[in-house]
Amino acid sequence: MNRDYIDQHHIVARYLADQLSDAEREAFEAYYIEDPEMVREMEATARFKNALATLADRGELPGLIQAPPERRLWQWAALAATVAVLAVGVTYLARTPAPRPNMVAHVEALDIPVSRTVRVERMRGGVERSRDQPDVEFELPAVGTAVALQIAPDFEATPPMYRVSLRRESEIDGPALAELDRIAADDGLVTVYLDRSVLDRGDYRLTVAGAKDTDVADQRSDFRMRLR
Repeated sequence: MNRDYIDQHHIVARYLADQLSDAEREAFEAYYIEDPEMVREMEATARFKNALATLADRGELPGLIQAPPERRLWQWAALAATVAVLAVGVTYLARTPAPRPNMVAHVEALDIPVSRTVRVERMRGGVERSRDQPDVEFELPAVGTAVALQIAPDFEATPPMYRVSLRRESEIDGPALAELDRIAADDGLVTVYLDRSVLDRGDYRLTVAGAKDTDVADQRSDFRMRLR
């Protein structure tokens, strides 16, 4: 495959639209690996396509295409400028890594090992607990690891979906250090993975509530955690 064939058969656009045969795809991929200019052209085409899709989502593209001839020239100039701005934005977002979350439902999303698994539940069996005694207490693990919290809510949600948030006890009315919506329970336990980097010694409030589309959306369980 050569450049003339690529241009005449619209290979770049068809490749991005997944419309090539297996043989054409293999030949094209073998070609562009050795051609940095082709890689840049593909990136530009992909950005243009994403920008047009954004205009279509906004409902602006049909009006630009269907404009009367006397208005079309300046509108297409405006379209080109808009696409350029959107393309730059798409490129910036694509090259800017997303911040890593503080709490996740699957530890793979943190890309760090689990150093400790902690069961969080209410004291049962008539055991009395003082007002200042936490529901769970444990030592801080090493930095660069995650803590698995296996939480047993005081209620059962249908469907079994929950919300979890974590705040410092001293900042209980402030923003959450970490929170997650719609976490599925497994055998009555809601498991989340918390990045150790957001934790320090002290007291915390861990709140589990029913997800908004459950029959217990207004119920919550508050657990006090103490980290040593």
